[in-house]
Amino acid sequence: MIILERLLIFARTANFVIKNKTMIKIKTLFFGGILLALGFTSCAPRIPFTQEIREQYKLTESEMRQIQFYASHDIVLQRGEQTDKSKATSEGKLTITDSKSVDQVLIKAGTPGVVEKVIGPNKVAVSFENGDGRYLVFGDPFNKKGRYTLLAADWKGNKGELNYAGKTYYVPASGANYYISFKMRKLNQFRKKEHVAKGKKL
Repeated sequence: MIILERLLIFARTANFVIKNKTMIKIKTLFFGGILLALGFTSCAPRIPFTQEIREQYKLTESEMRQIQFYASHDIVLQRGEQTDKSKATSEGKLTITDSKSVDQVLIKAGTPGVVEKVIGPNKVAVSFENGDGRYLVFGDPFNKKGRYTLLAADWKGNKGELNYAGKTYYVPASGANYYISFKMRKLNQFRKKEHVAKGKKL
């Protein structure tokens, strides 16, 4: 009889421990899932924006303006202006010195930008700061359904010439590989918010 009672007590205790451990595991999994979901929401990976994505989602100009874009690399725009020219004669030699000032615009990698305007079916002007004409053109000019890369008015030698804020600037040849990225999860969430009419029946 005593042995039976002890067995019953042991069984109840074991059952309580099992239930307790199960509850702890369930709570751990529950809160872990919430943290993971929050992590995915806030840290959604950025991917290159492509012509294929634009066509697949049939993005309108209005929708393009509502997408947050980011610069993929540090973009350095430079222009030099001659400010002074002096000459001097020393020991029978004429020395001419040119003085130049360098105007530089730096857009760091990851800087957020928005579409200022849509230029046709495969180009967009993206602005990373306030001000008239302060935007860069990205696109897929050959319609290969690839990345929207930085476009220049002309690429010569080891640099590209482009217009920014009404002035002519230059970027290194590597600028042709710079592109805009965005968060695909955000785009999916945006698309899901669209209202679809269910119709009316008599």
